[in-house]
Amino acid sequence: MTKAISLSGVLIGLVLVLSACSSASSVKVSFDKMAVTLESPEGKRIELDVELAMTEEQRALGLMGRTGLAEGSGMLFLFDQPQELAFWMKNTLIPLDIIFFDDQRNVVSASTMVPCEADPCAQYVSYGASSAFALEVPAGYVQRQGIAKGWHLSW
Repeated sequence: MTKAISLSGVLIGLVLVLSACSSASSVKVSFDKMAVTLESPEGKRIELDVELAMTEEQRALGLMGRTGLAEGSGMLFLFDQPQELAFWMKNTLIPLDIIFFDDQRNVVSASTMVPCEADPCAQYVSYGASSAFALEVPAGYVQRQGIAKGWHLSW
């Protein structure tokens, strides 16, 4: 009898934990939005409407599961401390460009990222420089706009 009660108690506890995890994963993460400007050394200005990924939960979710990203929009990832950043494309359905910025919001590097179809997923890293911000935009945007080192991000 004691073993049966113990086993059923464990099973009930397991069901409660799993149902709590299930409901927690269905909670919708929301993102604040704002306008930002990219400016070239020559004074070319590009306005973008971005969603802000400021918390660990928002940064972990990012643009996962999205089926599109409009031209002139993106997601801006903000970090408390400059560091070498690494991004991956697990569960991300669309190709993206990522632009890394230092703590002064100057471009340090950019890459085109492709969706990850199987583990292990490639990592896209801000090699050679600490970054405090990363901006994801539609794939090809960096090349179409001529964005490179020397550009600056402001808001």
